[in-house]
Amino acid sequence: MLFSARGHSLTAKCWKHKRRSISLNDEAAVFRRLKELSEPWIGSMRRQVFLKSGDVLHARIKRAIGVFDAPEYMECLLQQRDGEAGDNALAFGNCIARVPAGGSATGFAHIACQALAAKCRCQFERYETIFEGHWGDGRLRWFMSRAETEGEEPAGTVRATEKSLCVELGLGFPSRRQEDSGRLIRVEVLHEGEVIGHILRSFNPVFHRSYRVGLWIRDVIPVYEVARDMPDDSLFQRAVIFAILGTWFCYAPIKGERSAG
Repeated sequence: MLFSARGHSLTAKCWKHKRRSISLNDEAAVFRRLKELSEPWIGSMRRQVFLKSGDVLHARIKRAIGVFDAPEYMECLLQQRDGEAGDNALAFGNCIARVPAGGSATGFAHIACQALAAKCRCQFERYETIFEGHWGDGRLRWFMSRAETEGEEPAGTVRATEKSLCVELGLGFPSRRQEDSGRLIRVEVLHEGEVIGHILRSFNPVFHRSYRVGLWIRDVIPVYEVARDMPDDSLFQRAVIFAILGTWFCYAPIKGERSAG
């Protein structure tokens, strides 16, 4: 169970927050509200991130779940801990996911990082999930194809582009059999075939080395382990951040749900 996002009420057609009611059919209004909720964090985003092998990123994650298969609201403040200097905000994303749309579901998200804001959409289909967005000349795309058997591992990719530049990452998801076998869900992040980090969630965080009581009290948990030094490249860093947020918004097992995407 993730920490609760207070004040949100969701039905299949409506999102209510602090006495404001928004129809989920009104995409422009949904995006405006997501942006408004993210604005308090945008001014504190760091432009540059220096991550070395062994570092762990934490996140303040809150979630509100609707009833009777209604959509969910989730927000994630991604942080880099800097010892006595405090926590540095790297990105903030919030999302309304699984809005009914015919035989499938959609979603809307707003992500802010490094002085940029991206407007994103989700598409949940039976055999694949796509999460993509854009900012100015930049484009972001998160993709997962589902496995057909319990032993097969789903495949995924993340692509970040800006003008003539492009960064592609791979995502290695556990099989459904592996998802149900332990206390810790890990998703590999790969670059050119090499593992550069793990997106994770520990269902019993006291057993994870980055667990801290003081952080847990503030609703902060470890979400990404760095396996290789991150290059000093802002587009590469955005791709990694988008991989983390896309996985938390779109991959059900990391939220404690069955493999529905």
